[in-house]
Amino acid sequence: MRESRDSLIYNICMKKVEILAPAGNMECFMAAINAGADAVYMAGKSFGARASANNFTEEEFIDALNIAHIHGRKIYLTLNTLIKEREWGNIYSFLKPLYEAGLDGVIIQDLGLIDYLSRQFPELPLHASTQMTITDFRSAKLLKEKGICRVVPARELSLDEIITLKQETGLEIETFIHGALCYGYSGQCLFSSYLGGRSGNRGRCAGPCRLPYEVLSTDKKTKSGKEYPLSLKDLCTIRHIKELIEAGIDSFKIEGRMKSAEYVAGVTAIYRKYVDAYYANECTDVSIEDITLLESLYLRSSIGSGYYYKHNGAEMISIKDPSYNNQDQNTVNYVAENIMCKEVYRYICGNAYLHAGEPMSLTIWDSEGNSAYVEGAIVDEAMSRSALVEDVRKQLCKTGGTAYKFEELNIDLGNNCFVPVKAINELRRAAILEYEKVLLADYIRITPDIIDEPNTAFSTEEERRTHIGVSILSEATLKTILLYDVERLYIPYDLFFQNKIDVNVLLNYKRNHSEAKLIISLPRIIRKRDGNYLESLSTFLKKQLVNLTDSQGLVDGILVRNLEEINYIAELGYNKYIELDYTLYCWNRKSLEFLRKFSDRLTAPLELSSYELAELGDDNITVVMYGYAPLMVSANCLAKTYGNCTGKRNGFDYRLIDRYGKSEKVYINCCHCYNEIFNAIPTSLHKKYDELIKKGFRNFRLDFTIESADECKRVMDYYFNGDSVNSPVDEFTSGHIDKGAI
Repeated sequence: MRESRDSLIYNICMKKVEILAPAGNMECFMAAINAGADAVYMAGKSFGARASANNFTEEEFIDALNIAHIHGRKIYLTLNTLIKEREWGNIYSFLKPLYEAGLDGVIIQDLGLIDYLSRQFPELPLHASTQMTITDFRSAKLLKEKGICRVVPARELSLDEIITLKQETGLEIETFIHGALCYGYSGQCLFSSYLGGRSGNRGRCAGPCRLPYEVLSTDKKTKSGKEYPLSLKDLCTIRHIKELIEAGIDSFKIEGRMKSAEYVAGVTAIYRKYVDAYYANECTDVSIEDITLLESLYLRSSIGSGYYYKHNGAEMISIKDPSYNNQDQNTVNYVAENIMCKEVYRYICGNAYLHAGEPMSLTIWDSEGNSAYVEGAIVDEAMSRSALVEDVRKQLCKTGGTAYKFEELNIDLGNNCFVPVKAINELRRAAILEYEKVLLADYIRITPDIIDEPNTAFSTEEERRTHIGVSILSEATLKTILLYDVERLYIPYDLFFQNKIDVNVLLNYKRNHSEAKLIISLPRIIRKRDGNYLESLSTFLKKQLVNLTDSQGLVDGILVRNLEEINYIAELGYNKYIELDYTLYCWNRKSLEFLRKFSDRLTAPLELSSYELAELGDDNITVVMYGYAPLMVSANCLAKTYGNCTGKRNGFDYRLIDRYGKSEKVYINCCHCYNEIFNAIPTSLHKKYDELIKKGFRNFRLDFTIESADECKRVMDYYFNGDSVNSPVDEFTSGHIDKGAI
């Protein structure tokens, strides 16, 4: 149900925004706690999207959970990578002890985890990672229906889009407010994976967007030297705290699980200061000193407000220098001495009873109603000097090394008592231990017995013959493709929307090729700005009946590429053929189960090997045999960065020349205002064709983007005319088919 703006503001006043800090090790965790973080996000030794961070052992993680809960804070586990089938059996044993110790939430990317964790760990809140590429409220609605309680939207969303997402779903919203920004949409980037085998979807991104490139435009208006056109400035929203709180954001997330404890402490403390000032109705104007401190803690050459107030632009890019400024040592020292050393205590009260001949006892309680009572040794009568109240108080107040400090301690000491120091210390330790058990009792859970059924293998009753579909990106390729007998032809709806397709040509083709099916493919990214596009699509699809005399009945199915489109198509009530592209990741059988609720035909991920694809147990899945792999999709735009934005481009107008002289191809999509960067050379699996057939795969696809008519014909001849003598392409890569991404 849509939440009104007035209701939203009321709820903001009732619930204080959470400051969520990063931690890559225990020192960073304690820095976050001491600096005032309400919650900390961190990873164990597996499944985290920062694989090169130190991360936490099981014992360290549980210790951190106890510390956080004692202070009324929370910890969220980052389990935000895609999981291969062979790894699935490790998830239960990895999560079980953390769940039982009271883990407050888990941030996930893999869609297969939603149903699995909901069944196996029923009290564990599930947060959708920014790696899920949530760009509109429709995908958030879908995830909410499946059990997600909080979403971390794509970092490219504007503040207006975030407000709409919140109002339309009522979900908790967590957004990044400080730190490094990726150039591409998180979860949609294969740049590092294809250039070096280290996948961002596995937490091992090597950061190719921070490398130098030469930028060339086909119209020759742009020709740069070696610059850093993909290196975004760091995010800093400290001057926008008021607007972000009043937008209804529930959690302010600080980036930096690989950064220093000083960074974590300093940044957390500054945001804590101004968030508290807002709720205290104090001035939130940011001082120059605080800005300087933030700029001195591991930021890039300059900072900006990210995408909250702009869609893209040159002012967001560190074009000349991507390197980090060195930390200012004076700032580091200041943070260490004034923030990190400020230990946080939980204040307690106590009553001690010590009378000769009776057991000594200590009661501890707090303002929240928690209490504990313990008894110790029998108090002896003093043979000479009797104990003094101040001596007893001194020993009981020695709570150093713990999270507690007495703010009130009453001591009932009888006459002529002998109280050994050791006995008092044991009493204090026992009382604190018992009190701590009381504090943590509500967090303890019992894990249900393993109820998860074995991962399901999928099979098809479809006739076991080979099917090869062909996908195009622009109308330039279509003329060549229509010379062949193509069973499935994938054409972007963009071309219909922009009136670049002659519908009669397609109708004639279908009349002459009885088995031909036309599938319209939808965009990589859907945003709020695509309203007119979606209205046009809705009208178009509603006309798809059975009449082949005009555009009605032309389309036989849809290829969807994101969660927004899945939900949108469902809302339209479209009940024809729906296929899911490789951008909806099915790395394991559980994610296959999840996605099969929306379609029977999925496309194999580009990062899995043939062996890993076979492990999925789905021989009906489509394998892309040929095409330039999309390395990245970005809201930022090279045409805009270099001052050549026309708003009317839809083509390969730019190239990125890397340090090895390879030319990555950039598609400027003004229809949806995003760029796609494609690999310098195509992926071709023609040498693996027989192997894939033997493994049971029968559905394949050829993706054409920038090929010339001759290049297109050469590939088509190989697969459709039986020209297996000549290779379909000279220079190519086999991608990850031999060795999956790490």
